[in-house]
Amino acid sequence: MARALWTVSPTTSAINKELQKKRRPQEERSCTIGYRLKVVNSAKKHSNGLAARVFRAPPVAKMIENGESKNNSDRLLKKKSRVETAYRTIAETQGILVHPNQDPLVIAGQGTIGLEILQQVPDVQAVVAPVGGGGLISGIAVAIKTQRPEVKIYAAEPENADDCYWSKRSGRLTPNASPPVTLADAVKTSIGANTWPIIRDLVDDVFTVSEEEIQNATRLIWERAKLVIEPTAGLGVAAVLSQPFRDIPSSLRKVCVVLCGGNVDLDSLQWLGVPSGTD
Repeated sequence: MARALWTVSPTTSAINKELQKKRRPQEERSCTIGYRLKVVNSAKKHSNGLAARVFRAPPVAKMIENGESKNNSDRLLKKKSRVETAYRTIAETQGILVHPNQDPLVIAGQGTIGLEILQQVPDVQAVVAPVGGGGLISGIAVAIKTQRPEVKIYAAEPENADDCYWSKRSGRLTPNASPPVTLADAVKTSIGANTWPIIRDLVDDVFTVSEEEIQNATRLIWERAKLVIEPTAGLGVAAVLSQPFRDIPSSLRKVCVVLCGGNVDLDSLQWLGVPSGTD
């Protein structure tokens, strides 16, 4: 069944939070640049974008890996200890946590992607986006459903990290029972208290895909579209190529897939079927 397919990459998220603060009187801007340290508990996209676009700072700030400092500048928190380190840093520096997916202003910033979709493809019928913590798809869902409630919003997530799927099925927030193992490392986190009500009410369905489907979809975009996307961005593509999505009524033909990032370690491509160090 043929469908028109558009792909849109996110442009705004945490930036919205800081721009909102910069519009306030100076005495209210206790957590804008020059006032208080920003603590970012996130993988690369959220933290790098916040540092580079809002603070005019180097995109990789202070790297903390398992609690050990790597560089200078702000703090980018990594791996298992990043949540604990984030809150310890806040206590030590009286900083402000800019949460990558549960902050309402970050969610609102993600909603600008939905507005861009409606501007670029006014007659879009469905949008497919990856889901991890849920900030991206929540913002998109609010923005699009407010203007075009008939547009379908679909979430895509790995079978190995399917908390959103089970939350929708059970009708209650159901986090992953253990840390997921998946190529789509940007969606290893579970949806949260602020994103779950939006997903529950506005996301029409959740599609889960296997690791092989993620790998194949990512490689397809690399080879055919010539876009270097990360496996997480391949989730939406894998979802629309899956049999459950193909079973959707044929009247749904204009589908937008959100490609959400390009954080790829080019020195480690075994997952793509390319041995490291080969031509």
